[in-house]
Amino acid sequence: ALVLGGEPDWVVSEYDNFRTKAAQEWKANQDKIVISETDFQQIVNIADAIKRHPLAAQLIDSCDLEQMLKATINGIEFHGCADGISKDRKTIFDLKTTGQFDMFRWQAFKNDYDLQASVYSLFGDNAKYFFVVVETVQPFRVQIFGTSPEFIENGNKKLQKAIESFNTFRQRPGANDQIGRAHVWT
Repeated sequence: ALVLGGEPDWVVSEYDNFRTKAAQEWKANQDKIVISETDFQQIVNIADAIKRHPLAAQLIDSCDLEQMLKATINGIEFHGCADGISKDRKTIFDLKTTGQFDMFRWQAFKNDYDLQASVYSLFGDNAKYFFVVVETVQPFRVQIFGTSPEFIENGNKKLQKAIESFNTFRQRPGANDQIGRAHVWT
């Protein structure tokens, strides 16, 4: 919310802990995620670092933010929410956090970011896909990671395998013809 705008889905706790009845009642009445003052300060530091990074700020300023997207891929409707997409639909970015940049490559592999980049690239007009990555520890460094053709191709292979599995599932005996949507969320 501090970078992309919109309403935060969290609220900062008024209490240091939830040992008292008043604190427990306050927490129980919240309809948003409750975070500590320390967590909030970390979020502020991360947001400030992103805003100060010249390329990240330029990328964010040039895109429509938190855009709902959809595309039909091999007859299956995919939905997603891009952190940012340019008006010409040629650039898409996603904000990511990491403990340290050295771990981001492993994190991208572990969390199938190549699959995400592959699908989201199809939401655009053969869009270039970027990750705006910020470290969650001081000094809150920011880096822009582009995606290579090999990264996208690896995601395309995972996407085709997922589509094949989904189609096999839909064709099983007794399958409900109403099933036809796959949702991709980040």
